[in-house]
Amino acid sequence: MITKRFIENVHYYFDQLDFRPKKTEDLENLYSSIIKALVHTASFKDARIVIQIGTYCLKHFNKIAKMLRNKYDIYDIYEYGAKKSYQTISSEEAQGTYFITNALTRKENKIEFLGYIGDNVITHLIVNSFKRYYLSTHSYYISFTSSSKKMKLHDGKNKCMCDIVLSEDDEIYLKNNKLSIELIDNDGFIEIYNRDYISKLKDKEDINREEMLAEFCWDLLESDSKLAISRLTIYQGFDLEDIEVIVLLTASAFLLFNHHLKIERKRDYRRTMFTIAAISGVRNYNRITRR
Repeated sequence: MITKRFIENVHYYFDQLDFRPKKTEDLENLYSSIIKALVHTASFKDARIVIQIGTYCLKHFNKIAKMLRNKYDIYDIYEYGAKKSYQTISSEEAQGTYFITNALTRKENKIEFLGYIGDNVITHLIVNSFKRYYLSTHSYYISFTSSSKKMKLHDGKNKCMCDIVLSEDDEIYLKNNKLSIELIDNDGFIEIYNRDYISKLKDKEDINREEMLAEFCWDLLESDSKLAISRLTIYQGFDLEDIEVIVLLTASAFLLFNHHLKIERKRDYRRTMFTIAAISGVRNYNRITRR
């Protein structure tokens, strides 16, 4: 049932996304508006707000489309211009900002690389095939290992370029690194530098953040969620292959954490079942001995 409250909610959310729908609207235009709003958010906190608004609109799109077809005259009564519930930045400031997330697809293994340059929307699916994740160019791929806390990055010739490791503090770092870049964790933000620069730093010498090539941060949408979002900001020019590596490393952060969390939950479940079975066995034994 399409209620007045539903129409008001949709109008408010579209206003937040700067989306001005027509009477007949398609999903692609809405998706573009969500991505544009996402890229222009001022902080990671603001990005989470846009994701929440966007996922609501996508989830109810069929109902929204029906409302626009049948009740557009009611929808059109409301005015745009409500205050944003999140902070934004200019298009110039947003240059080099991208998002890697499965939040809009609502599927754990369907991850997208999203951006907005000029009037062009960037959407690339990070393909999941036989436990390998890669972009359409397929010059590199990441894959899980037997360890719940380690993934590997391979080039197109299946050569391992590095191990991606999840520390006890849930920080991401690289081992056996053959890449030209290095990851440095800075209070939850993963900063990316030229490896030669990092290796030449003297003991206790501070890192010059102006040397930073890129950085990313990530988080789960909810504590028990398989859906996550990563914000990637690229400060200096890269060729296409370098960007592909950075995108995969960014995606690996929440993929690895979710993978580890899933295995730990299975282990906890098995421990619980074993404990219940053991307690049940003791009780049955006591009943028999009492007889």
